[in-house]
Amino acid sequence: MPFVVSSPREPASHPPRVVAPVTAGAGLSRRHCKALHVPVPPVHLDADGYLVADGASLPQSEVQLPVIAYWHGALYSHYRGLRREVCVLGDHLVLVEKGVATAAVVPDVLVAFGVSPGQRRSYKVWLEPKPPDFVLEVLSEKNWRTDVEHKPGLYEALGVREYWMFDPLGL
Repeated sequence: MPFVVSSPREPASHPPRVVAPVTAGAGLSRRHCKALHVPVPPVHLDADGYLVADGASLPQSEVQLPVIAYWHGALYSHYRGLRREVCVLGDHLVLVEKGVATAAVVPDVLVAFGVSPGQRRSYKVWLEPKPPDFVLEVLSEKNWRTDVEHKPGLYEALGVREYWMFDPLGL
């Protein structure tokens, strides 16, 4: 099946008032951040030294959070009764490269078929049977550019078969 990028509405041709900021320290090691005098966001690691929270995630907006909660709940409820081996996660850290503790992305909702649900602190792609099959990102004024311009290629390279963007604000 080919990689699919889907959006119920195309983004408006004009940019929103707020453009996605670059998070200090994103993708850089603590050593590089110190050398560049860049503040390092708080990092939470598991026993193997991998991220379990990116430390840069901001609370969802009053528009974005209910949409994410709805889609997570609907997908979880739908697949819970139909399939035993399906993992549905919301706002969960996905680690993409073994040995690189900060190579991560946090999709708003993901579904992975053939993957057992469980108590994960993060979704380590190399330890799971496969990458997620489906990812949903809910656009906001702060993240829409990253979700539209950068994440489709990232998710395709990761092996995600279907990527949806939902735009509740009509950006």
